[in-house]
Order: sequence, then C-alpha cells, then structure tokens
Amino acid sequence: MEFSVFNIAIFKSCFYLQKSRDFQIYICTMRRAPSIDALIKLIDDPDQLVYEHVRAEILRTGTTALPKLHDILDFEKLSAEHVERVQSLVRELHFAAIMEQLETWCLSSEKDLLKGIHIITTLQFPDLTWDQLSVQINAFERRIWLEVNRRMTAFEVVQRMNAMWYNNIGLVVQNTQLATPYHTFLNSVMEDMVGTPFSTGLLYSIVAQRLNFPIYGVNFPGQFVLAYIDEYRIHKLIEPLGTGGVLFYLLPADQGKVCIKKQMDEFLLQRRMPAVREYFEPCSHSSLLILYLDELIQVYKRYDREELLLAYEQMKTKILELA
Repeated sequence: MEFSVFNIAIFKSCFYLQKSRDFQIYICTMRRAPSIDALIKLIDDPDQLVYEHVRAEILRTGTTALPKLHDILDFEKLSAEHVERVQSLVRELHFAAIMEQLETWCLSSEKDLLKGIHIITTLQFPDLTWDQLSVQINAFERRIWLEVNRRMTAFEVVQRMNAMWYNNIGLVVQNTQLATPYHTFLNSVMEDMVGTPFSTGLLYSIVAQRLNFPIYGVNFPGQFVLAYIDEYRIHKLIEPLGTGGVLFYLLPADQGKVCIKKQMDEFLLQRRMPAVREYFEPCSHSSLLILYLDELIQVYKRYDREELLLAYEQMKTKILELA
C-alpha cells in the first residue's frame, strides 16, 4: 500500500507533532496492509484525524474485526470516549454485515421467510443465532403437530390450531397502537406469548406452513389477515365464478376468527375502498419482510429512536430495490 496525500498529512500531524509511538509503528507498516491489532491500538488516539483514518481502515476490514473489538470491550479498562468509539465501530460493522446478508437473501431463489426475519431481528438481538430461532419455532411446530392431521378438513384444522394457540398455549394479541418493539420481534413473541396481530399472524402462518397447511399472510387494508389457500380447488367445483384461490380468511386480531370473502368485500364497501386483487391474495416473502419492517418503524417512531429508524428504513429500501 503506497502512502496517500491523506496518509502523509496524518503522518506529519501525528508523528512529528504528537510523536505517538503507536502511530509511528502503524505508519511504518503502511506499505503493507495494516493488521487489525495495529489499527485497534489507535482507536483511542486523541487526534481526530488519526481516529478517522483508523476507523475507515477498520471498517474496510469488515466483520473480521468484530471478535477483537468485543474482546476489548469485555476484557480491557477503557475510558468513556474509548468505549464509545469501539461500540460505534461494532454497530457499524454489525449493520454492514446485516445489509450484506439481506442482499444475499433478496437475490436468492429460496427467500426463506424465517431466515429473512432472523436477519432483520439480529439488529436488535445480535446474539440471536439461526439455531436458537429455529429451536423456538420447532417447539411450537411439535405442539401443533400433535393436534392436527391431514385427514381433517381445512375448517377443522383451523379450529384446532386456534384452540391450541389462543387457549392452550396462551397467545395474546396486543393492539398495535399500544405495542412495544418486543411485541413485533418474532423471538420475543415466542418467549412472552404476546404480540401484535401482524407478528402473531406471522408466527401462526409460519408454523402452519411447516406442517404443510397452506395458510399465508395477506396485507388486507387496516389489518393483517391470513388466507387458507384452496389447494384442492374446492371452490371451482361448488362456486365456478367464486374466489377460487382461497377457501376462507382468518383474523389474527380476533384470535383466528374465520371469515369469507363476502365479509371482506363488505368491509371494503363500508370504507368506500375498491376490492383490489392484492387485498385478497397472499403476500410474497419480500412483501412480508417489508411489513415486518414497517411495523418496527411505526413502533420505534413512538420511542424516538432515530438511529434504529434509519437502519430499518435502509433495510426496507434494500428489499424494495432488489425484490
């Protein structure tokens, strides 16, 4: 690596004026790629120019710097300013990694919904592993699996699932306007059994799909609903001009109450809204992640968390660009 004009300016200001020994060592190694250890030693340098240069170099190294930064926070005595600088670097590196993972998810053909949720959730829960989230989901999947089977009718399946979720397991639906962020994060919902209509509906549908029951999320105006897909095309037999694609809908806000399309049409008619096709059809996984982010954004607006709002807005923009 050759000296740049910027490097020489820092060299002069810090080597000659401040005579920082760590910086002297660092400058002497700049013809080679600087080591993470050498960079980390300079994080607390009092010269802002030095720090900005070191910060840029550390960010360029990527997530490989994270373990050493965490070690500094855990095992070394630091000044308040030093702690803030290290924590700021950790946050930036962590967010950059999340954005890379989200881009990979968007460009994948699979677009596994739970994996997408996990990527977004790790912004607030950086220690939450994929295995931990999977274990949580698997526990509910086993409990529901014991109570339902493919010999049941669709209505019987939903009746049994509703009884399990809302009576046996004790899932509680919280009004979105009163919700905290923890009522939206899926891992928190599974721990506390309290969530918004969207997060509880998302949990309901993910578990149902893992058990091969065709229950999917629908972005209906004013509320998130679930659709039980007409996989055997029963409606085409009994109602040739009917909906065809969906047997019935479930309302997570009302403990999985079942309703039909006619009732949904009446809801729109009362509000003078057109019966647009996408109001009745399942969302793509990309759209569900956007709804997940939208709910987090709305919740955090009430808490004035500007940094988190900006991060979630950037995630939403990334999905919209690549979806």
